[in-house]
Amino acid sequence: GVLGAAGRWDAIFSLDAVLMLPFIVLCFCSPSSWEPPPRTDDATAAPSRKSEQEPRALERRSSIVVTTTDEPPWGPPLRLLRQPVYLCLCLGYAAYSATIGGMAIYAPQFLQYVYNLQQDSAAMSFSVIMSVTGLVGSALGGFLLERIKAGETATASEAAKLGAVLMLAALPTCELAFFLPPGDVLPFYGVMSAAMLLLFMKEGPINSAMMWCVSDELKPHAMAFSMLLCHLLGDIPSPPILGAMLDATADFAGCFVCMPGALPDEHRIACVELEDGRSADGDELSHCSASPSAAECGPHAEFDLVSSCGGEAHCRESACVCPGKPDFNNHGDYRLVMAAACGWLVWAIGLWWVASIIQKRREAARLGVGAQL
Repeated sequence: GVLGAAGRWDAIFSLDAVLMLPFIVLCFCSPSSWEPPPRTDDATAAPSRKSEQEPRALERRSSIVVTTTDEPPWGPPLRLLRQPVYLCLCLGYAAYSATIGGMAIYAPQFLQYVYNLQQDSAAMSFSVIMSVTGLVGSALGGFLLERIKAGETATASEAAKLGAVLMLAALPTCELAFFLPPGDVLPFYGVMSAAMLLLFMKEGPINSAMMWCVSDELKPHAMAFSMLLCHLLGDIPSPPILGAMLDATADFAGCFVCMPGALPDEHRIACVELEDGRSADGDELSHCSASPSAAECGPHAEFDLVSSCGGEAHCRESACVCPGKPDFNNHGDYRLVMAAACGWLVWAIGLWWVASIIQKRREAARLGVGAQL
């Protein structure tokens, strides 16, 4: 937020690359293979004795090599798409990503236009909330999953159900944060922190559920394909959709642009000259009219306004004034847009709940077959 406000947006990417270096080194230094402990709910459950685990582990690893060599590249994704539990988890993750992506872009702007914060303060405060709640929430979600497990190890159905319950709690909290009365920003920070904490607590349970509901040879593909779907259907289309809603709810009727060398006043009803702060009166401003070939101010439009006041100017949102309409809405309805961003969590709740039900039946059937053997 600070670098962006200072105009050094390029430095953000350089800093991000430097911060990622330790994680890249850690990946290269990590063991090349690791055999996880056996799970009763896994799609390919392993025997419990160590002597039986080692041959079985070698067999699974060799089967992975054969699968990845003989199967075409599109084979694993197609197999994953035929698994309803995994598909529900991924689509719910995409809805969750749409909420997070939309808030990351437009929540700082919400703070700017609703609570009158400066751009750097709004971006920095919201980024701190996301960073702290992300670290704490991710760890807390895994801890909570271990606390609620019914057996020796947590199951995929328990993880999916926990994710749905967390989103059910986060949805009204998120909506409440954006509909608090304007004024002091501290209540917003408090409610928003609670909502973000609940949102990030799903990281451990849902990612674990996606790994536990597929067979061993599909686990690497499952994680990669889930990332593709959550970006493709979630945080990539989310900002443009919310931006279109902002444009649709903005009111530019009867608005005009300030001439070069002037800026809108505090209430955006008149233009103020930069030199001495003098404001044009309403009569003088009303004489400024658009040329026959140009319209009035519109969202993100750029065209020339020719007026008797002299000169030409480009119409932009930040330079528009509306005589007789104090505090007009030229930025769109941010409360409505942020409510829509939170509303996408409804899909995550429903899809993850369905995934938990289907997976629970699969686990029960697997246990029944094991008991018969």
